[in-house]
Amino acid sequence: KQWYQRRVAITAGGSELSAVKLELASSQTKSDKQRLRVGELERQITDLQASLDRVQRDTADKDKVVSLENKVRELELEVEMEQSHKTRSERTIKKLKDSLADAVDEVETKKSQEISRENELRRLQRQLREASEAANDTETKDVEWNRK
Repeated sequence: KQWYQRRVAITAGGSELSAVKLELASSQTKSDKQRLRVGELERQITDLQASLDRVQRDTADKDKVVSLENKVRELELEVEMEQSHKTRSERTIKKLKDSLADAVDEVETKKSQEISRENELRRLQRQLREASEAANDTETKDVEWNRK
């Protein structure tokens, strides 16, 4: 009986062992499938991360482009303002140059008039002096003539 029990136990153990072997094989198969699935998922994660990085770079590049476009617009407005200021300044400078030229012309005219007046004054003074000398000469001659 013992022998039979051992045999039954061994057979049962053998069946149990076969069951464990089957379960182990099944688990091994599942494990292999899971490893493959994990590898596939890791590749997908890597691909998605690369895609995300590209999108972020593209987004960052787009943000940089937008930022640079805004800066360009600001600089264009600044250039327009400076151009407008330059134009106004040039007009003001032209007006001031014209005014200066007019003032120089006026000063030259006044100097010319003053020189003419001074010459006229000298001429009149000379005529007065000559007339006075002539009058003195005439008076001296009259006095001399009256004495005689």
